[in-house]
Amino acid sequence: MWRKILSFWNGNEELWNAFWIVGICSNIVTEIGLGAAFNATEYYNITSLGLLILILIPYIAIKVWTIVSVWRCAPNTSNKIWCWIARGIIILSISNVASKMSAVLRE
Repeated sequence: MWRKILSFWNGNEELWNAFWIVGICSNIVTEIGLGAAFNATEYYNITSLGLLILILIPYIAIKVWTIVSVWRCAPNTSNKIWCWIARGIIILSISNVASKMSAVLRE
């Protein structure tokens, strides 16, 4: 498993694999997990900085791994337009993550 994770991180996988499996699937899982965690903290009225950090550290780690993996694997495609499209989506994703982090830190 670690070999595969490192293979994505190092950019050794095909773009379609990195984009759809790492990019899309991990995004769905992390967004559902983040939403459930924040709903639970609101429901139980938990306002602990430690809990916030406990929720955000795995989220940020997975997002960084996903962004780096897709970016580095982007050239591994037969049609180079997909490289630029994937990297454009990554740039949009970075701005989305930054916006969410800003909103969380303001609360």
